Amino acid sequence: MVVKISKSAACGNCGTERYPQYRRGYCEDCYRLKRRLEKISKWDPSDPDTLDKEKEFRKGGGPPSRLNLKGESVRYILGFHPKGFDQEVQQQKSQKLQEITKKLKRLKTMESQRAGDIDGINIEHAFRRLAKYAGVTNDSVLYGIASLVTAEFDEKQMRILFGFLLDIEESVTVRKRKPRKQYPPTPSTVAGK
Repeated sequence: MVVKISKSAACGNCGTERYPQYRRGYCEDCYRLKRRLEKISKWDPSDPDTLDKEKEFRKGGGPPSRLNLKGESVRYILGFHPKGFDQEVQQQKSQKLQEITKKLKRLKTMESQRAGDIDGINIEHAFRRLAKYAGVTNDSVLYGIASLVTAEFDEKQMRILFGFLLDIEESVTVRKRKPRKQYPPTPSTVAGK
């Protein structure tokens, strides 16, 4: 498979020039999200071909590839009762479209932040997002460091630091983890033993 890469222009969604255009005028990340958005927007409960190979609709594994079924039987194989199938498809379609749109908007926001003015508040928010991804349960962690960062770092230093933070955030795979349980201190830890 040959992939055409254009190095001349910015991405049509996020505007990045850090990565080359991949396809259709988008960088690779935006292209993949846009393709997924197009595919999901075509989901139709009355047409099984729009839902085949969709993991979201194959409860318990389901059929491995094409369904080759028509009508009500596809709904039973996919694990849904016929009456609730249409509602389930619409609900999941709406939810997934919102998630992808949010991701595309986030990519665009991150790129515009890289090009814009950097202040301590940008760095504070980046640190707090990374802390949240790491599973920190205290919402106020690093709260209020913006004025300290602005006072101690010059503009060039803030831009470099912010770029590093965004690079890390861009590379993070967000997993939903349960926060650690906080147990009450035991008598031995309180006494300093």
